[in-house]
Amino acid sequence: MIALGRLHQLTVDTYAAQHPGSQVPAISTPFALIGLLLTLEEGWSGLAVRAAHGWLAAHHAVWPRFTPPLAFGALTAARVADARTPEVHARLVEAWSAATWAAWAQQHTAVRDWAREVLAPDTRGRLLADTGGSPQERRQRT
Repeated sequence: MIALGRLHQLTVDTYAAQHPGSQVPAISTPFALIGLLLTLEEGWSGLAVRAAHGWLAAHHAVWPRFTPPLAFGALTAARVADARTPEVHARLVEAWSAATWAAWAQQHTAVRDWAREVLAPDTRGRLLADTGGSPQERRQRT
């Protein structure tokens, strides 16, 4: 049986990344994009990403604006919600998040630069240590 809880933060961030704009709080899109970056490129767990969001909210008050893509792809939350099994749901969340992050490709450098600026190596290390590390680090320890 597959546990879907590990995908909750990725689902939240993917949905938010697909729904940017002036109608959402200024924090929403940067949080979504840094969450996708940390999960998809750096292998952080949902718990670690949530801890990073909490740390950012406590230590920063100004949020960058990222220019959204013209299109986000055909895969949406509605398709994920239609999954008939947990395994299909998990595969769809993973595909949806990857496609959404890819749609933001023109902003990847800006998101990476901002992440390096606001999450210094010691902060990253502390957040990962406090949440059990990234999945890759946990596999290396076992």
